[in-house]
Amino acid sequence: MHRKSFKEQEPAIFSIIGFAVAYIAALIINRIIKTRKTHH
Repeated sequence: MHRKSFKEQEPAIFSIIGFAVAYIAALIINRIIKTRKTHH
């Protein structure tokens, strides 16, 4: 693999990582909201 091809794929890798982080954060927030609703 050439470094040029890696630099071309870099934005895609960052977008996938960002999407994964946002998805995990949404799951954590959803769980916190559910636990708060059951307590109240």
